[in-house]
Amino acid sequence: MPIPLIPIIVGLVATEVAGWLLARRLRLAFPSLWDELGQPPGHWGIATFAENWNSLKPNVRLFVFAWGPRHRKLHDARVTAFVWAFRLCLLSVIIGAVLPFFVSR
Repeated sequence: MPIPLIPIIVGLVATEVAGWLLARRLRLAFPSLWDELGQPPGHWGIATFAENWNSLKPNVRLFVFAWGPRHRKLHDARVTAFVWAFRLCLLSVIIGAVLPFFVSR
């Protein structure tokens, strides 16, 4: 059974949007935290290799922030919503990529 690419692509796009929204909310509401994370753009985008490479470290920090408990200390409902949207979108991509291997057996 082939891997269903359309749900995976939709999940990746949704993850990009959720990451961008999270980074934007942190930039607007919590600029010191955004600076601490390295000013992540929150998306990979279509850019040159050098631009994507330079944004790799801040985006990884944003990824770690989204999976850690640190967002709870901010007491901001929008940040929490964007963190959960990011988590759910990424989990849907992982499940969409792994599930066909278990179903076909």
